[in-house]
Amino acid sequence: MGNSPKQRHHVRFWRSAEVDQLGKPLWVGAATYDERVEISRATLGVTHKIAPTIDRERNKIVTDAIRAGMLDGYYWVNDFHRQPDGRNGGGDPYFTDRRLAIGVIGVARRSAPAEDRSQRLVGHDGLGISDKPAPKPAR
Repeated sequence: MGNSPKQRHHVRFWRSAEVDQLGKPLWVGAATYDERVEISRATLGVTHKIAPTIDRERNKIVTDAIRAGMLDGYYWVNDFHRQPDGRNGGGDPYFTDRRLAIGVIGVARRSAPAEDRSQRLVGHDGLGISDKPAPKPAR
């Protein structure tokens, strides 16, 4: 990517109205890799064209958060997306393995090595904290 605004890892987070069991806000995020700049078919404005491999960016967020010591745990929700492929609002095609990553950010134990954090799971399973081992992110 370098200094080019045409290609970028684009991550967005939104604070939801939901809170966890301790009353802390839950956040929702999305990521894309913007391949290039183009003219939008819908608005005729300048926009980014996303790469169709959306899972690659999801996995990058999980991996980068683990390496940075900011992800204390994560788990996967299988079959979250109904379709394995489709088109976004701008008409760009995408495909996915249909999984959703759920992570706990900002409570990492900095003294634990990154490898240890990637093996530990702390997540909300609807009933409390789960202790199932976390699967490795796909590379």
